[in-house]
Amino acid sequence: MPATRPADADGGNLPPLILPESVISQRLQGKAVSVLPALSVTLHSVQLPVRGLAQKLAALPYALEEDLGQPVGETHHALCGEAPDGGALAATLSRAAMAAVAGPQPVTPEQFLLPVPRPAEGETVRWAVWRHGDRALVRASDGTGFGARVDMLAHLWAAAGRPGLDSHGAALPSGFPAEAREDVRLAPTGPLPDLRQGAFAPPQRLRAPAIALVVTLLLALGGHLGLAFADLQRQRATAEALRAEATALLASNLPGASVTDDPRLLYRRLSAGAQEAPGFLAVLSRASGALADTPVQLSNLGWSGREGTLTLEAEAPGIDQLQAAEAALRAEGLEVAAGAVTAGGGSARMTLTVRAGR
Repeated sequence: MPATRPADADGGNLPPLILPESVISQRLQGKAVSVLPALSVTLHSVQLPVRGLAQKLAALPYALEEDLGQPVGETHHALCGEAPDGGALAATLSRAAMAAVAGPQPVTPEQFLLPVPRPAEGETVRWAVWRHGDRALVRASDGTGFGARVDMLAHLWAAAGRPGLDSHGAALPSGFPAEAREDVRLAPTGPLPDLRQGAFAPPQRLRAPAIALVVTLLLALGGHLGLAFADLQRQRATAEALRAEATALLASNLPGASVTDDPRLLYRRLSAGAQEAPGFLAVLSRASGALADTPVQLSNLGWSGREGTLTLEAEAPGIDQLQAAEAALRAEGLEVAAGAVTAGGGSARMTLTVRAGR
């Protein structure tokens, strides 16, 4: 498609494109792209020690501060992909020039229509140069590029260390050891960057994707809530069964007691009535005495007369306190079997099975 060059903010025109319209159309291959003249934009290779597009765009003005010849506030920066050395390719141009071409379609620098040349053996840098009249478009092997008047080209070439040259378009002036390249030998154009970034980024049409995302999240949340409700029902059923078992056990050993009573009061009452159930209360009395000075809280009392074992659910602020409680029971002469430790909600829990030592 033909490239357009809108008027800039001051009412003048942007510099002309250097590449012929026929070449630009062939390079764009029907893509709807506005081409920014190379004389209005320069490409830089820069190392940015940050990740993410927003962070890189914020760091660009400071990384290129020494290379800019105009105030930072009047300059537009854009990321243009990765440089061959692994750094970032960045474009710099005036905000007025960007405002002149910003529109509904992507904006790409003219330099990207010229392929990056490959250095020959023994070379570190090579230039691809397209001359048209008194202007030249330059693309270097490091991915950077610029536009310049032909009468300035010799000075710029010398300052760059006289790199090897691939000549496209009209012949370069005498004195340039350039290798002429036919237009048909131009490599295919890769992905074209869009300079509409930062303040010039096009508005995002997120309404439909956002609605789809919300619906997906609501469906997922509904599924999770359903699973959580079913799990809660199972936990309630388990808790009710344990409560019934504990109530029956207390009724057989301590009439009138409730599972909601303070466990320490229950221990005292059970200890006072030790003559009524000497096996059960003897073990419980020794266990409660051993744990009296520890921060361990006990619950879910269980007794097996056949095995002569007392089962206790112990809870403490941390695993160390549970281990200390286990050691205290052993020091009392009791046999202790400790279950697995579970942690959560700022505390640790462990099941202790205790019986009198032989």
